[in-house]
Amino acid sequence: MKIKSKIKYFYTCLFILIFMILETISFAACPAGPGHATDGVVYSINDQRHGTICTECGTILTQENHIFKAAVVIRAATCTQNGVSSQECRTCGFIKRIYPAALGHNYGEWVITDEANCTKAGTRVRTCLRCGSTQSVSEDALGHLVNTVWSYDDNHHWKVCTRCNEIVVAKEEHVDADSSRIL
Repeated sequence: MKIKSKIKYFYTCLFILIFMILETISFAACPAGPGHATDGVVYSINDQRHGTICTECGTILTQENHIFKAAVVIRAATCTQNGVSSQECRTCGFIKRIYPAALGHNYGEWVITDEANCTKAGTRVRTCLRCGSTQSVSEDALGHLVNTVWSYDDNHHWKVCTRCNEIVVAKEEHVDADSSRIL
């Protein structure tokens, strides 16, 4: 059986079932007679509609959409917590709750609080502009940047870091390459 045939068969069976159920239900007449009795009060029917209801048999006589007043904030949404607001129907007084989503943090620019150098890690921090929450990130030490040019004096030579000027290639005495003697 093809899909379309199965769907058609399903809805046909569903229609027959509903029809059989409706035939077994006896619809009692309203005790108020041919005209329904109403107290004139508009009741909330559900979260979308309100209307008038027969006071004798409970039949819904009229229905209209709720018309809501402006929302009243009960708890404002924050960076991490949903908010709560409510709206009241102008006609029937039904109160609808609204739950605005949490706003999420709004972080500002990163600020270096501890500068990284050749041998020490650094730290950056940024602050949420709404709530003051902070976020920090550790930055690795930079490591030495060895100068390609030798530094020297009368008896020794060495290399230094171009960032911090620390000796990174140890001092050694000068050696004559031909005679292996110290100059």
